[in-house]
Amino acid sequence: MTKRKIFYIILGLIIITIIFINKSLISDIISPFIISLIIAYLFNPLVILLQNKGFKRTYSVIFVFLISFFLILMFCLIFIPRIMKDIYVLVENIPMYSTQISNELINLEIRLLNSNMPNGIKQIIYNNIAIVENLIISFLQKS
Repeated sequence: MTKRKIFYIILGLIIITIIFINKSLISDIISPFIISLIIAYLFNPLVILLQNKGFKRTYSVIFVFLISFFLILMFCLIFIPRIMKDIYVLVENIPMYSTQISNELINLEIRLLNSNMPNGIKQIIYNNIAIVENLIISFLQKS
């Protein structure tokens, strides 16, 4: 590839990244076109390879899309059940994790009480712990 082509590829990726990071710039109507352009750009070399092997372009495109659909289907059939199982295990273990965190915080507080730090620093630490606790509680209440 030439330096100019690499520059345009990198520039295109940067523009696409900026657009997807700032979703307010694109509407629901434009995003399918952008996604289809990306898919067409990514699959074009494979289609050209199949054309060079003697297939017609139409059959090459159909073959590439069938293979892509098959790969996406296999991904969904293999990985999504595993992810769901892991989420289920995580949800089951949340009480245990929260107990462990609570015990660690209690141990931290006991060590803080028994430390030789000045009372002003201890008070600042307690205030910050209270702020973090309130943030966590408000986050969990919203969920």
